[in-house]
Amino acid sequence: MKAWLASFVNTNNFQYCVFCFLFTNGQPIFMALAPLMIHCAYQWMTIVDKQFGTNRLWEKFGKDLYAKAQLNMEVALILCASLEIGLWLFLMIEMITPARNPLRIILYLNFLRLRYRCTDNTVLRMKFTSYNTKFYHEQIWNQLGEKLAPVLNFKFIQPGFQFVKKWFTGGY
Repeated sequence: MKAWLASFVNTNNFQYCVFCFLFTNGQPIFMALAPLMIHCAYQWMTIVDKQFGTNRLWEKFGKDLYAKAQLNMEVALILCASLEIGLWLFLMIEMITPARNPLRIILYLNFLRLRYRCTDNTVLRMKFTSYNTKFYHEQIWNQLGEKLAPVLNFKFIQPGFQFVKKWFTGGY
């Protein structure tokens, strides 16, 4: 049972359900819709291509757009990972407003931790063409780490940062 649950939690579809539940209460955050809308657009185009691939209207207006979207899927998935991580930073900034929600921040950080470990390469039955979710999140976190390296290298910050990094990456 535990192995099945772990494999279920490690899927993109489950994680996006958690993502949706995190933002159903409280103030609406439209930035949270962007990753979902990107995946939905890809899913919609995939379904339309399968169902109406020979339709003249689809061939005239949608086929080229779908082909370009497939070529740029990696860029779109990197954008989704960036938006998910950027949303956490937005939630941190939101803490200084009356709409603050500390529980949402803690839950969202755990959601990001799940995303960082996710080895699934499908969303809504759409298979990624290149890599899995973990790859895209690792790339964005590494870029963020490079940008923040001068700040994170202070001696008094280093022990706390290492502890959080081990917890986040699964060392604890």
